[in-house]
Amino acid sequence: MKPGVGLALSGHPSHVELLRPLAELVDFLEICPEQLWNSPIELSSRVELYEQLKAETGKRFVAHGLGLSLGTPLSTPEEELRTERWLSQIARLHERLELEWYTDHLGSSHTAGGLVTGLHLPLPHTDEAVQAVKERLERLQRIVPLVGFENTVFYFTLEDPMQEASFYNRLCRETGARLLLDLHNVYAHCRNFGLDPLAFVGKIDLANVLELHLSGGSESDPSWLEGPVLRLDSHDGPVPEPVWELLDEVLPRCPAVRGVTLERIEGTIEPEELPLLRRELERIRLAVAQKALK
Repeated sequence: MKPGVGLALSGHPSHVELLRPLAELVDFLEICPEQLWNSPIELSSRVELYEQLKAETGKRFVAHGLGLSLGTPLSTPEEELRTERWLSQIARLHERLELEWYTDHLGSSHTAGGLVTGLHLPLPHTDEAVQAVKERLERLQRIVPLVGFENTVFYFTLEDPMQEASFYNRLCRETGARLLLDLHNVYAHCRNFGLDPLAFVGKIDLANVLELHLSGGSESDPSWLEGPVLRLDSHDGPVPEPVWELLDEVLPRCPAVRGVTLERIEGTIEPEELPLLRRELERIRLAVAQKALK
């Protein structure tokens, strides 16, 4: 199957309206579910904007979540309740927008004690971590049958950073889920840990890839860590050339990929930048077309 071209949208109506003219260039639109509910038990009226967009454009919708906290064990009544509320909201959203697949970030953003960490924290490569991810993905799969996890940019790891790639393979093998391979996240991970991106992706079983993400990012302020500069997963700029080079290398080797999605966070795009985003989407379309010819 030829992969589609996707565009990520955030929940704010002004951002959606700004990017609406680009919908004609893509095959599907990707939403962030948590931006479409007011609380863990109430959907926002913003859902209506997406329903209207779906009706007007005929585009398919997929979802990329932030808060399911795939690596947190369901070990307390409080975490069970939070997770079931989260899944109930996903079910309501799926009923409204007919999501083709659902992915979330690999890592843990909630502790077993109920604390929210903000950023996703890395997981140990243990049986317990695999089981935690598996249990959440299985529950999610009861709602949206096609599910996956995204490789996350971590700024420290609990294991050898090169072995993150092998951990993705194990998770796919033992959970039956697919991988959303974010190529900017690969670039940032390898920059931050001094790794070769091609060697890193060479360890990934690319047959597991469901979707590819492309985005830009930025460098951390040197004063934060008194010297070291980290590559941030900030989605606030154009796709850098090394990430395009990764796309050219990786896309032809992903036999079951369903889509390639461009991400740009709300609040970082001015109207005069729409031609740049249009060119980026056209470049993705060209890469997809070239894959189809091979």
